[in-house]
Amino acid sequence: MSAVLRLRRHSVVMEIVRGPFEVALDGAQIGTVNMAETFETPIQEGRHTIRLRSGRYSSRQHSFDVLDDEVASFQCHSGLVWPLWVLLLVRPSWVIWLRHL
Repeated sequence: MSAVLRLRRHSVVMEIVRGPFEVALDGAQIGTVNMAETFETPIQEGRHTIRLRSGRYSSRQHSFDVLDDEVASFQCHSGLVWPLWVLLLVRPSWVIWLRHL
């Protein structure tokens, strides 16, 4: 058996980054997630790190533990309002928001 990584990209307003996010697990790209979609893939149990990227923008790296037959769920979206966009020119790692559910 294996665990599952589930990543839901959801936003209620227009996002700054409209293209797909590259999903990296433990430093290796494993897929992409588009707006209003959910990405799922089987993963091994244990400790992992996840990071999303789109061009020069990225999320912060998140570490998580997952057991066999467990689902590690995350939700993500990019920056949402134009004043934040100005700040993001200086801090590109704040553009993509990722949180463990």
